[in-house]
Amino acid sequence: KVFLEKGQIEGRTAVGKKLAAIQTMEKAAGLFGRGFVQKAAELLTAGIRLAPQEVEIYWQLAEMLIEAGLFPEALKVIDAMPSPGRGELRSIELSGYCMQGLNLLSEAGEQANRALSLNPRSAPALNLNGVLAYTRGDRSPAIDFFTQAIARLPSPFASRR
Repeated sequence: KVFLEKGQIEGRTAVGKKLAAIQTMEKAAGLFGRGFVQKAAELLTAGIRLAPQEVEIYWQLAEMLIEAGLFPEALKVIDAMPSPGRGELRSIELSGYCMQGLNLLSEAGEQANRALSLNPRSAPALNLNGVLAYTRGDRSPAIDFFTQAIARLPSPFASRR
């Protein structure tokens, strides 16, 4: 605990910024879980100003905004991310969900396929393809995509082996 408090105080160092980012994300998750979307978003935005290179903060903020149905705002967060992070799998997956939420289904499909080209086992991308197929009325492909996505989810017991 002392180390974490010191990390908060020493926010100018790389380790301090990383620790502050982790603390910010934990606190924001708690706020979001209690329904305080605006407060969680404000906290994460402040965290981004403190540690703009920590892409995990952007991802968490984008995920919260997507879950809250704030798709344009989530897309802006992804677009504001430092360039190495924008091209990462998770950013592409999140962008696809934003597109789907904005009813830009063709663009969402492109993002899902782009994510699958990076990782053919991406459960979020497979799920998104399932949602898109279901939206088009293609029930059988949707079921196939959902089944594949479920099969690729990490096991909650994997660390117990």
